[in-house]
Amino acid sequence: MAIQHDGEISQTIERQDLSFYLELSYEVRSVLYDPTASASSEITYYVTDQTGRGDVIAIVGHAQTERQTSFERVKVNLFGLFRGNVGPPEAFTLKKVKITLRLTFQGLPLGVAPSLAYFRNVSLKRMNPVRLALKERYRESINQTVFSVIIINVGDLDASNIIVRLDLSPDLSIISEKMIFQRPILEGNSSWEVSWTLVSKSSGKYPLTVRVNTDQTERQLQTRIPVQKPEQKATSQNITTTSSRSDYAQIHFNPMLIVAIIAGVVIVIVIVFAKRHAASTSMAVPAIKEEAKSRIESSRKITEEAEKKTEDYQRYLNRLEELKAQGKISEKVYARLMQEYKKRLENEANGS
Repeated sequence: MAIQHDGEISQTIERQDLSFYLELSYEVRSVLYDPTASASSEITYYVTDQTGRGDVIAIVGHAQTERQTSFERVKVNLFGLFRGNVGPPEAFTLKKVKITLRLTFQGLPLGVAPSLAYFRNVSLKRMNPVRLALKERYRESINQTVFSVIIINVGDLDASNIIVRLDLSPDLSIISEKMIFQRPILEGNSSWEVSWTLVSKSSGKYPLTVRVNTDQTERQLQTRIPVQKPEQKATSQNITTTSSRSDYAQIHFNPMLIVAIIAGVVIVIVIVFAKRHAASTSMAVPAIKEEAKSRIESSRKITEEAEKKTEDYQRYLNRLEELKAQGKISEKVYARLMQEYKKRLENEANGS
């Protein structure tokens, strides 16, 4: 349809189940020669408040003030339009609504030709309100867990001012950059994923609560996820020590191995004693030889001395005979000396 210079077209919808969750959509092309002219849509709400008092509220949905060479698609959210200009729609009951499309100007016509506005594909359809669905998932690693939540707007209307928080167990900590996520708009039939990286001092399953708030609604999700404690060097050393003790216990209580160890110890002791005995024997033999040599030498010296003394005594006897023959000694002296020398000679012979 086309509107020239100044005019409008409207339609009123009245139903028992009428709600604010409506969307007006149309395509518009404007040929504006007057700088004050505009092609616009207007929504008129017929409402009653909680006390039953009725009211009529007209709000401009969209205004086109520039000249266009092609059609532009326009969408007007009746719920958001009322909320932004009046207040929460939940406090009112919508009795009927009027949709008006118009071309107008202000003051006297100033253009060189009449302005034109073309509207087509006009529709008013029911929209599903904002409704959130939450889906969880997690990815577990050795010392941390990445927990993710997908926020899905299953409604047709856009959710606004979305805030996502995570309530933790006292044993958990968030090491990722963000703790709270915010987004101005989550369009209808779209989704948004947020994630946190979590760590814990001890391994186990921990409770979590995800809270999602918007201007239109709120939702929460309660769940439990596993988180592994970080690996520490001290723990590794303890494990190694325990393993070593276990190995020692296995060795200690193996009977065959004990027998082998005892046999090895006995063999070593035998070898050591054998070496010591051989060393003692090798040291004793030279000592015995030296002692025998010393004894032989002493005996030889004694024999030589005895022989020398015997020779001396024999020589004395011979000399004594000569002195007697020469008459230089008396018979009495000769007899006494002869007896003494013979006695000494006998003693030497017996001593040797």
